[in-house]
Amino acid sequence: MSETLSTRRLFTESIPIAVTVLFWVVLSWFANFSLIANGVRYAGVAMALFLAVHRGLSLGQTLSSDPVTMDVEAVLRENIRVALPAGSWFLAAFIVYVIDSLWASLPFPGLFTSPANAFAFAFTVTGVATVVLYAAAVGHSSARDDSSFSGNSTATTISSDD
Repeated sequence: MSETLSTRRLFTESIPIAVTVLFWVVLSWFANFSLIANGVRYAGVAMALFLAVHRGLSLGQTLSSDPVTMDVEAVLRENIRVALPAGSWFLAAFIVYVIDSLWASLPFPGLFTSPANAFAFAFTVTGVATVVLYAAAVGHSSARDDSSFSGNSTATTISSDD
């Protein structure tokens, strides 16, 4: 079992999430109405979150769980561990807008609609889904070692042979 989920591994695991969201964003460009295009983008969000939770639960099986601590330093350390890979995607979204503003200042004919909003949306969703991935992995790791989740519960089983 590995001890923790490194920032490098978390970023690597987020790349398929970005590809998923970008696929749905590009697919939304073919919708003729904005409401439909938004629906297609939200379908991409749903798929990205599903992928994040699924990979997070899978990764959670390989992590060793640490007891939840209220130590401020440990909490901040864990948040920094997540903020670095997620922040990379948020930074990518910001860079898209910087490039878009530079592009708009140049006299290039022919491109009437900028894809900047779509790409920034995809990168922002990927940043959020990266945090979901981490939360699912660490949450599953913690729940796995909790006796109430391991089947050792003393709950009464009700038979259904009425």
